[in-house]
Amino acid sequence: MRVLRPTSSRATDTHGAGPLGSEDAIRALYRAHGPELYRFVVRQIHDECRAADVVQEVFLRAWRAAGRFDPEIASVRVWLFAIARNATID
Repeated sequence: MRVLRPTSSRATDTHGAGPLGSEDAIRALYRAHGPELYRFVVRQIHDECRAADVVQEVFLRAWRAAGRFDPEIASVRVWLFAIARNATID
């Protein structure tokens, strides 16, 4: 997966985002959770091509929202699946 670079200044503001705000962190998250997220999305929307787009959107949203991730509330896996659920609905 190629990580997209966001274009808005809000999206690029990852100062204070912690370790999840880096491209390397997002790549590592994709390697760890991407295939499982893809299967989840395919089961929800029954379209493999659109599912790939949704998963890419999930990791873009995760990168943009890295500063809001709180490990005391949920694990990274749970957080990513919540993003995936919302992206699937959208």
